[in-house]
Amino acid sequence: MPSLNPSLDRICGTLSSIFENWGEYEVVLVLQKTSPQVKSDIEKYFNYDSRLRIISDLSVGISRARNIAIKASKGDWILLLDDDIRIKKDVIQNLNRKLPSYPLFYYGNAFIHGTNTPYVKHYIANRNLSIWSYNRVCSISLVINRKVFEEVGYFDEMLGSGRELGSSEESDFILRALLHKVEIRYLSGYSVYHEKAEHSLRKVESYAMGGGALCRKHFNSRDVKLYIKFMLDLALRVVFLFSFNRKRYVFLRGFFKGFLRYRR
Repeated sequence: MPSLNPSLDRICGTLSSIFENWGEYEVVLVLQKTSPQVKSDIEKYFNYDSRLRIISDLSVGISRARNIAIKASKGDWILLLDDDIRIKKDVIQNLNRKLPSYPLFYYGNAFIHGTNTPYVKHYIANRNLSIWSYNRVCSISLVINRKVFEEVGYFDEMLGSGRELGSSEESDFILRALLHKVEIRYLSGYSVYHEKAEHSLRKVESYAMGGGALCRKHFNSRDVKLYIKFMLDLALRVVFLFSFNRKRYVFLRGFFKGFLRYRR
């Protein structure tokens, strides 16, 4: 769980939601640019619960924080939870009991907190992920076996919140897994609830830059379907400009900035 200088109320609310679950698990919380006092307050709030490991990091970036946590974790299965999510009190027990041993990669449901509205617009469910749908899910819904990271690698630390290229780190990871022939199945019994996102024009541009960077990173892929997917997505963005919505223009501008700025 990455967290950048969080409010104590928010992070403790999220952790309380998780710790209502029984079963064998650990929470690896990476606090970035957060005072030692906040770290101490969190530990005291949970009475130094042995299931909670807190790592302090002076840098920023959600991908960096996730990589730190994954490498420090002990379990075979990884949940990529944010610091403003909620889960129900039987989620981890059900995963421990019902999660199949194969395949090694699943995705569940991501809803806006207190609703049944998908957190991601046009969210894909009830089907295996493919090249055509790799960018229609959310990182908080992913359930990944450690072996996948060993085969595919970790998150691209140039991408994601906290970096200039502010998104697409999960899309990039999913895409790399698919290109490595890793099957990604839908897991109906797993749901995570996230606070509703508010997107300023600055944030829209940063997110779009991540999308452009992702396209640049994989533009020379030999997978014809992926190339067609990129072209179709770009064509739709151009068509959307005719709605004369400023966000559409800002997104397309950010997309091309990210495409030009990404370097391997």
